[in-house]
Amino acid sequence: MKRKPRTAAQLRCYDNGGKTADRYTILPARHWREMRNALHGGLWYCIAADSEPFDPQGFGQSTEAAPGPHLGKRVRFDTLPRDVQTYARQAFGLLTPTQEYLRGLLHWLDRVEARGDAGADFICAVIAERDDMREALTREGVQL
Repeated sequence: MKRKPRTAAQLRCYDNGGKTADRYTILPARHWREMRNALHGGLWYCIAADSEPFDPQGFGQSTEAAPGPHLGKRVRFDTLPRDVQTYARQAFGLLTPTQEYLRGLLHWLDRVEARGDAGADFICAVIAERDDMREALTREGVQL
C-alpha cells in the first residue's frame, strides 16, 4: 500500500461564497491530530475569516468546526485572498510555508541525497519524504 504524502503545506480551505461573515474556513490537514479537540466532539481547531481579516470592520477569528461541505466549496490555499493567506500563516505557522521555504527545503533534501554520508535508512526515508512532498505540492499547483 502506497503511503499518503504528508506535507506541511496541506490545509483544508473552504469558501461558502459569502453566505456568512466567515466566508473562508481553514482547517489543518487530517493527519495533524493534535489540532483536534476530543473534548468538544472531535471538532478541529480552525480559523474563519472574510476577505479582510485585519480590517477593523473585517472578520477573522479562531474557532472550532467539523470539516465538510456545510463549510462551503473546497478551494486551494493559493486562491484565497492574500490577507486570508497571511492570516492563515499567522495562525498555523509552518503548516503554511512560503514557496521560498519549500524550495529551500527541497534543495536541502536533494543535497542530503547527493552527499550520501548519512545512514542508508535515513537517506531512504528523506528521499521518500522529499518525493512525496514534491508530488503533493505539484498536485496543489505550487510551482517549485
